[in-house]
Amino acid sequence: AGGDATETRRPLEELEEELRSAADRFLSGDGSAEGLLDELHEQIQTHPEMAKRKAREASEWDADQAPLNQKALRVMRGLVPVDITSSSLQRITDEVNDALGPGREALAKKLTKRIWGTQSLWLIRMPTERIRRSHIADFRTRWAISGLDIVELRALYAALPETFEQDRSGEKLAWRASIRAKVVALAEKEAKNRLTPSEKRHAAYRDLPENCELFDPETSHTAVAGAS
Repeated sequence: AGGDATETRRPLEELEEELRSAADRFLSGDGSAEGLLDELHEQIQTHPEMAKRKAREASEWDADQAPLNQKALRVMRGLVPVDITSSSLQRITDEVNDALGPGREALAKKLTKRIWGTQSLWLIRMPTERIRRSHIADFRTRWAISGLDIVELRALYAALPETFEQDRSGEKLAWRASIRAKVVALAEKEAKNRLTPSEKRHAAYRDLPENCELFDPETSHTAVAGAS
């Protein structure tokens, strides 16, 4: 008596079929089905097979979107200097001005303001181990992700490690998950051609030449440090 509760769980597919049936009843005016709907929904969401399904779907999504995320990472690394974490506003301003050339000072100013003032973008140039070890306060405050466009978000997600050190509370993983959720949401809107102009691309980038690379996206932070 009292065996493992998981042994008596009904199959997930059976629960889902009953949920659909209860939903049809409720929509047809059977108010008594409302309680059953809540109960079935709870059973489905806590079912062990549901967790496996979600993990499988997440893995498949990551694999499917990886080429687009890596492309975005290359694009953004071409616009963010590799040594930005150890640079200065004046130095970045000079580098962007030099890279864009004369007559584009206004564009250089907008771009510099974006990449210098949005510190979450610095992560795309930061060594993975440094991100992994960073203090939780940086995740909470310095690396805000609100207002990032889909290219920036894809690039950021592609640059992040899958695990973090000193993260017993799971806050760092939750922060990474929040970025992934935003990428998923914007990717769905993109597939339906429903992105707003600011979600598609921030205004700081819109006047840049196509396929613009102001900095070498292949150069690593380690290589720069070794050459200095």
